[in-house]
Amino acid sequence: MVSGKIFPNLNTTFKILSDDASAKEIYRGNAVNGKFSFELLDIGKFVLVVERKSCNTSEKFGTKYNTLITFKDVKGGEIIEGKETKILITNQKGNPVSGVSLFCDGIACGRTDGNGIFKFFANKTFMLSVPETASTWPAKKEIMVKEQQKIEIIIKKDKNEQENFSVGDFAVITVGANNSHLENVSVIIILIRSDDKINKTIINTTINETEIIALNEEGIYEIFAEKENFKPAKKVIAVRRNFDVNITAEEEKEKVRIKVSDALTKEGISGAVVTIEYVTTENKTTKEIRQREKTDIDGELIFKIPPDKYDFCVEKENYNKFCKDVESMKTLNVKLSKNYIFENHYVVFSNLTLITFYAYKDVQIITNEIFVKTEKGNFSIYPRYAQSKIFLNETGKYEIYVKIKGYNDAVVTIFVEKTDIDVYLSVSKNLLTISPSKQINEIKIRCNNVGNEEIYLKNITYGKVEINNISEKNCEIILPEQYRGKFYVNNRHVPTNSTDKFKFTIKKVYDYTWLYTAIIIIVLLSTLVIVQHRYKKKVAK
Repeated sequence: MVSGKIFPNLNTTFKILSDDASAKEIYRGNAVNGKFSFELLDIGKFVLVVERKSCNTSEKFGTKYNTLITFKDVKGGEIIEGKETKILITNQKGNPVSGVSLFCDGIACGRTDGNGIFKFFANKTFMLSVPETASTWPAKKEIMVKEQQKIEIIIKKDKNEQENFSVGDFAVITVGANNSHLENVSVIIILIRSDDKINKTIINTTINETEIIALNEEGIYEIFAEKENFKPAKKVIAVRRNFDVNITAEEEKEKVRIKVSDALTKEGISGAVVTIEYVTTENKTTKEIRQREKTDIDGELIFKIPPDKYDFCVEKENYNKFCKDVESMKTLNVKLSKNYIFENHYVVFSNLTLITFYAYKDVQIITNEIFVKTEKGNFSIYPRYAQSKIFLNETGKYEIYVKIKGYNDAVVTIFVEKTDIDVYLSVSKNLLTISPSKQINEIKIRCNNVGNEEIYLKNITYGKVEINNISEKNCEIILPEQYRGKFYVNNRHVPTNSTDKFKFTIKKVYDYTWLYTAIIIIVLLSTLVIVQHRYKKKVAK
């Protein structure tokens, strides 16, 4: 249907002629108040002629078919991302528009075939444009593409997701979408080796959620995952060999020897690039030093010991890069004082002297800390000099750790023995006398005649301690654990099963002097009476 308007608003007749040499009249009609309309049965070029008494007015025009864009073989008109889709381009009569170039978001993206069909794979929504042809008008249509859920591939080692692995590792492959696990996912793993340039498929299977694979060869592993109605995914991991690096400091030569080996074969690796970086300060000037050398045929490299800590890296193709922060640690020696019973065995309550020095230059070094572990607890001292003293006030094992920055910790172990002591006991007239042979901090006496009675004697010197008003009781004398005692009663040695405990019984000593005196007086009086009696008898004769 074609419609139009003639100005001014006239009531007149018009006709449609073909725009060619024949000027064939195709249609005749009336315009009412300047408005007109008509319908043509075909497309082409025409001339509109408005008839007036004074003159005729004409206007050329052309007609074309409208272009229709429809989907073919698409269920519900829904286009799925990543799937092949067919679009049918026809005119309003249903005839295909063939051979026309199409534009997707303004960029040429294809051409219709002889049946007016355009095939494509869409990954996002776009605007499809059909240009004007000789018989059809241009057209546009937004093509809505439903986005597919993308398969997610997660590769872990020891519960940590990563992309770089070592030969011999096991990789756990998990497939899912939108944070949920997927089942029946087709997985293909291809190994690409750089040395032989051969790609080989090592796995082609269907997995449910997870799959564990052994990474026994170095190279690049490409993992592909596919499932119907899901966007496929690809993941790439690198599997390389590992270095085994051994660093040995040859302090007497002021050198460091590095041995680089294959972690699996243990063979030396030649041509490995070793980079050493450190900072040195000289005359208040700081310099950054960087050394870069290759290992020899045996995988070894020797370089001068840096003054302090240094960064150290080893690299080679098909190997994981190895880096380490290394501190130039020197060997520390410790000399102990010789006031021992025998080597590394000392007596309690003595002083232990430690002297710390650098092993290869015999230079005394002031320590940062001396940490001591004992069976009773730990403690630290912070010396100001290379010679340090530790007072050994407990028996047992001592582990002594000497710490200095830039040096390996030195550890020495000593054993502290009990000290010998003689303890003399005597009881006289309800008086208990205790006489130790040396000063002792404490002696405990426990008696049990009525309940448990404990007597603590503190800071006993070389003299004696007397305890008055002793009643009859069973007692036990207990020495501190630092002492190994011999016990004497009234100057006689009494053997015991223990060196720190001695059991004894206190008996009350009574005073019988008055009784002895009375008996003597009675005896004397009796003797006197007998003598007098004999004398009188003799006189009487």
